[in-house]
Amino acid sequence: MMIGVFFLLAIAAPVIACECRPWRFVEDEFDANRTVITAELRSVRLIKKKKGDIEISVFWVVKSYKGKYKAGEKITFRRRPGEICTWSFAHEAPGKQFLLYLDRKTSSGPSTCSRTGRIENVHTEIPRLEKLIVEPLERKKRKP
Repeated sequence: MMIGVFFLLAIAAPVIACECRPWRFVEDEFDANRTVITAELRSVRLIKKKKGDIEISVFWVVKSYKGKYKAGEKITFRRRPGEICTWSFAHEAPGKQFLLYLDRKTSSGPSTCSRTGRIENVHTEIPRLEKLIVEPLERKKRKP
C-alpha cells in the first residue's frame, strides 16, 4: 500500500491552474470589466505554426452593454491552445451566442474566471445587465 502511494506521488505532474478571485455578482462583474457584450460565434480555426498553433475565434457583436464595441462589429480572439485562464471556443459550434465579459486583455479572449458563458446558460443575467445600462441614464435625467 505504501509503495503504491509513493509511486502515485512520484509520477504526479505539476498542476497549473488559474488563480481566480471569488465569484462575483453580475453587477460586480459588470463594473470590473471594460467590455460586456453578447456576441455570436462565426468561426473557429486552428492555424498550424512552427512556433506553436494559434486558435482564432471570430465573433459578431449582437449587443453591447458596456465598452467600445457596437452591434455588428467583428471581434477576433487569438489564443494558443493550452493557454490557461482563457476561454477556448474550439469545441463550440458557429452560430452559438455568448455573453462575454472582457477585461483589458481582450486579444486572447475572455477569462475563464469571468461570468462569460453561452447565452442559454447565462440568460438570467441579461435582464440584470439591461437594468444596469438603463439605471445610469435614469439617474442622469433626474439631476437638475
